[in-house]
Amino acid sequence: MARFLSWEHLRSQQIAALRQAASSAAGPSARQLLKQIVPDQLGENLLRNDIILDLYAYALRQGQAWDFDDERISCLFAIVKEVHTASIRHRLTIERSFAFFKDTLINHSIQRPPFSVGVFSQDQMRSILDWMLDTYFRHYKLYQYAFTNRVTMSISTYHPSSLVQLVPKLPPLAEALTEEQRQQQLDEQQRQLEEQQRAEAAATAAAAEEARARAVAEEYEASLPEDIKDKVSLALEREVVSI
Repeated sequence: MARFLSWEHLRSQQIAALRQAASSAAGPSARQLLKQIVPDQLGENLLRNDIILDLYAYALRQGQAWDFDDERISCLFAIVKEVHTASIRHRLTIERSFAFFKDTLINHSIQRPPFSVGVFSQDQMRSILDWMLDTYFRHYKLYQYAFTNRVTMSISTYHPSSLVQLVPKLPPLAEALTEEQRQQQLDEQQRQLEEQQRAEAAATAAAAEEARARAVAEEYEASLPEDIKDKVSLALEREVVSI
């Protein structure tokens, strides 16, 4: 079953307001009314907003020039909106976009429910087809360019020599060590390593012995009765006073 676009994006009251705005200088303009009708397609980019509003305003103006009634104007507006939205959202090629437009227009130009409805006559369908070819699809690449998000790419260049791994610079043979000197150097490194290991082992043993002595002293102190502790404390105080 086809999807029918009559009254989907434009209601009869909105079309009446747009007609009045086009014929009267007082009150809001047609572009201002369109901003309220299609707020979902407007963003922060003012240039894109102007392009969209111009596209829809021209479609409405052309429908009035063809003396379309409200239903045909609503359907024409919806077709233009659907084609433009699908083309931008899905990045359609001009061939696929035109095929989508043609199928949508045919679905609203032949009375064969539930597959299609005859909103437009055959002559009106040809007029719409020629108008879209001469306006939207004639400038299709410009629409695609205007609504394509810009991507900034940072490129760094390198000289080919900077990509080649260079051979490390070797010292001259005149500065090379003899086998005896090399062996002495290795022995000295081994001796320093052993001294470092012995120093670390001695420090570890001393720390362990200190911890063990502290634990023994704490255990011994905890095992003394309170009266003996008091006597030892008095004796120490007397010795300190006598000194």
